[in-house]
Amino acid sequence: MANRPDAKLKLLMVMRALFEETDADHGITVDQLVEWLAMRGVEGERKSVQRDIETLQEFGLNVVRRRSECVTYRLIDPLLSMNQWEMVVDAVQSSPCLDARKTFEIVDGIGRLVSRFQRERLDRKLATPKRVKMSSEHALENLEIVQMVRALRMTPAQLSAMLSGGMVPGRAAGPADSEQEEMTHEE
Repeated sequence: MANRPDAKLKLLMVMRALFEETDADHGITVDQLVEWLAMRGVEGERKSVQRDIETLQEFGLNVVRRRSECVTYRLIDPLLSMNQWEMVVDAVQSSPCLDARKTFEIVDGIGRLVSRFQRERLDRKLATPKRVKMSSEHALENLEIVQMVRALRMTPAQLSAMLSGGMVPGRAAGPADSEQEEMTHEE
């Protein structure tokens, strides 16, 4: 199988199967992997799939072999633990800076990084009844503005003056500002 053009694709598909179909609590047999590959149009034999698993282990993936009634393989904590994934999803879902659409997009993206079993646990809705979600699609832009104001250490009064055309904090008065000052002194 190593000389076949789809050998590299098969290796990547075995890795994908381990990411999607296994976790610390759920394993997959070589026969199930061969069947999983066949359902996706990739040919694989038991020996070549076992070699692919060994290659992934050499690559550094934590693929663990467990023997109970039959030999199963599982990918253990490839990126984060389940508790860490749940904390990330909870933080995204409870963020007042994200509208509902953006929250869904981010949580959906996170769901693609975990197994289908973990995805089921992450699909729950976090109850935050008193939390107000942004309704604007420009929520992230608004957050950037707030962060910029904080970085400039502006007070609300300084921000208001800047937005109404007054002097920008930290900037020397220009010619227009000097003329305005002279006019106020004449009165």
